[in-house]
Amino acid sequence: MRTERLARYHGAMHIARSSIAASLAQILAAIVPCSAATQIPPALAEAIEVIRASALDADRLDWDALGAEIVARLGEDATADAYRLGALEAYADPHASYLSAEQMHAWQTAPPAEPDDEPDAPVEDEPPVQPAVPAAPWGELLPGGVGYLGLPPCVTGEPEQLQAYARTLRELIVSLDARGATGWVVDLRLNGGGNIWPMLAGLAPLLGDGPVATSIGRAPGGGPAVATTGLEGDDAWLDDGGGRSTQFTLAWDGPGVGPAQARSRIGVLLGPWTMSSGELVAVALASREGTRSFGEPTAGLTTATGHFPLADGSVLVLPVSRMATVGGPAIVGAIQPDEPAPFGDWPRVDDEPVRAALEWLGAPAAGDAGAGH
Repeated sequence: MRTERLARYHGAMHIARSSIAASLAQILAAIVPCSAATQIPPALAEAIEVIRASALDADRLDWDALGAEIVARLGEDATADAYRLGALEAYADPHASYLSAEQMHAWQTAPPAEPDDEPDAPVEDEPPVQPAVPAAPWGELLPGGVGYLGLPPCVTGEPEQLQAYARTLRELIVSLDARGATGWVVDLRLNGGGNIWPMLAGLAPLLGDGPVATSIGRAPGGGPAVATTGLEGDDAWLDDGGGRSTQFTLAWDGPGVGPAQARSRIGVLLGPWTMSSGELVAVALASREGTRSFGEPTAGLTTATGHFPLADGSVLVLPVSRMATVGGPAIVGAIQPDEPAPFGDWPRVDDEPVRAALEWLGAPAAGDAGAGH
């Protein structure tokens, strides 16, 4: 069950960031000698040059030899999409992916998903199906004054939907704060990634102002390149060495929460479906004092990705840096929870990781008393 669900989400959730590639003109200029030297098609040459110039650890591979191998395997008349996918297969990073020009157009123009008015009737003798991953954050007040927040992936290209995600999350925090929440459980076990900025902006009352995470990549001339992610009021910003650049602003005119919330203790729930920017939310929470994680290791897509447009409008999504807590070393692979706590086929509000977090917070377990609604 888990393997099937992991495959379903894998590669579909990525951090939406502006491209940090060299300009397209520079890339194409570099393609000419490469293509001439290796006799490989321009579409493949372009993909290889982008990967070599921008992706983490790409220099570990012999791309001249790989280019010839890809052409030999696919043939000289393969489609541009096939060549680009061949280059990604050779690069072999689980956080890299390719979006064709058609896929990019469909993603950018797709209307928001509408929930079904009437669910399909169950089929007799069919095994039970787990519930769908929610589209919006959810929450409730648990026993002992603990605010429970569930953060799903944030996967949309629509600005209105990004605002709606962040606003829903902020409203939950404000509402639970008004109802007396003094500690928090943030459940990231269904967070397969997506756009990090609405997640951070929605969580701002708990994260506080200032840097919340860093990413460590490679500078063009060699050596490390460090970028910092942070919050200031309703703004989520990125500083890649050239000063802060606002990535997202929550249009919020509602009430705030008391400053004590930024100092509240937070139990963070992790699991194998916590991926990509879901893992970065975990890193941001781990950068603050009074945070402890529970559950199972994450998927291990702990790299920040960049979107690199190609000549025909398609896009390579490539890992460009490794996540890190503020002042911490680069994370390689999965995030290990502070306290391992296994759970079943689907996260529940009364399962072992929640109970462990509530115990650490000094609150009764959800199964020991009626949870608030």
